[in-house]
Amino acid sequence: MFNQGLGFAESDPVFDMGGLDALYKLVIITVHSFGVYVLPCEVFNSGISNINGQDMQFACEKGRKIKLVAQVKKNPDNWLSLYVMPRMVSPDKYIYNVEDEFNGVVIKGAFYDKQFMFGKGAGAYPTGSAVLSDITTRSYNYRYEYKKMKLKNGLSFSNQAIVPVYLRYNNKSDLSLFRFEEIRERYNSDDFRYVTGLIKLENLQQIKSELSFRNVFLAEIYI
Repeated sequence: MFNQGLGFAESDPVFDMGGLDALYKLVIITVHSFGVYVLPCEVFNSGISNINGQDMQFACEKGRKIKLVAQVKKNPDNWLSLYVMPRMVSPDKYIYNVEDEFNGVVIKGAFYDKQFMFGKGAGAYPTGSAVLSDITTRSYNYRYEYKKMKLKNGLSFSNQAIVPVYLRYNNKSDLSLFRFEEIRERYNSDDFRYVTGLIKLENLQQIKSELSFRNVFLAEIYI
C-alpha cells in the first residue's frame, strides 16, 4: 500500500499508516490558516492500518474510494474542528482521483469558494527538492512566521463536531466503545459486521488509544 523502497512511506510506516504524518501537517496548516495552535494529542486521528478487503468491497459497492484525509473546518460559532481519518470519497470530489505518491489539498474560502492543489508528496526527487528549498531559505536567514497567531480572531478548538462514519467491527465489545448519536444502517453476518451513523469527535478522541488494540476500521462516509 505504501512503498518504502521508492520513498513513498516513512522509515517507520506507522507515521503514514496511522495518520500521524497527516496529523502533524494538519496542525501546521491550522496555525497558518487560522492562527490557532492545537496540540496534536488533542486531535482525533485514525489511520488505515486495519483496513481489509471487506472495507474496500463496501466502498466499491457504494461507488467510493477510500482516502486518508486530514481536515480543519471553521464552524459558524467561531470554533474549529480538526481530525484525521479515512474517508469514503465519491467521484464528484476533487481528491477522488488522487493516487499513488500524489497529494491533494482542497481549500475553501469565504469568498472564492474552493481551490484544489495537486502534486507529488513523496519520492526521491520531490523530497530532495523540498530539502534543498529549506537549505536555500536557511542560507538567507529566512524564518517561518505564523502571522495569524497575532490576530485576536476569537477562534477556538473543539471536538464537539458530529461526523458521519462507517464502522466495521469484530464483536459487541468493540461496538460498545462507540457512543453513536444516531445509527443509520446496520449489518451483521458471521464474518462481516458494520454500522453507519453519526458520532461526536469527542467520543472518538476519548477511545482513540483503545482503537489500535481492536479489530475495527473507521471511515468518514456521507450517505
